[in-house]
Amino acid sequence: MTGILNKAVSRLVTAATIVAGVILILLMVQIVGDVLLSNLLDKPIPGNSVIVTNYYMIAVVFLPLALAEKRGDNITVEIAYQLMPRKAKNWTMYFSWVLSLIVSLCIVVSLWQAAIKKMTTGAFVFEQEINFTTWPAYFILPVSFGLLALVIVSHILSGPEDVESRALNQGL
Repeated sequence: MTGILNKAVSRLVTAATIVAGVILILLMVQIVGDVLLSNLLDKPIPGNSVIVTNYYMIAVVFLPLALAEKRGDNITVEIAYQLMPRKAKNWTMYFSWVLSLIVSLCIVVSLWQAAIKKMTTGAFVFEQEINFTTWPAYFILPVSFGLLALVIVSHILSGPEDVESRALNQGL
């Protein structure tokens, strides 16, 4: 059961990371295009700053959030942890995962409610006499934190020793 969940979560994390990478490339292309068009033809891309700040940057920063957790790259303090016996380490990991899961789920619920509210009101930004719809971007955050929660659930179900051994096997 955990093997299937781990594979599914891993594929979702990979997909989210690839999407973030593609969006990062689009961000760079659009900014370079805007600079070139602005300086050469005096015709900047309409709403460039709206698209970059409301869509691209949010996706690039938050979609790979689950990858950091999957790889164990989030910030940790291990001074006392290294001195603990194995059983205490396991309990500490379970405690931190459960606490992280609770916080992540609270964030998901809160952000989902905000995204639904923005969608129902049709949130937009008015720039250069153009309405730019922004409500879809509000769904990036709850999806990102939801994926983070799935990674944490897979950690809890696998256990600390399995998570550590997978990280060592992957060279992380």
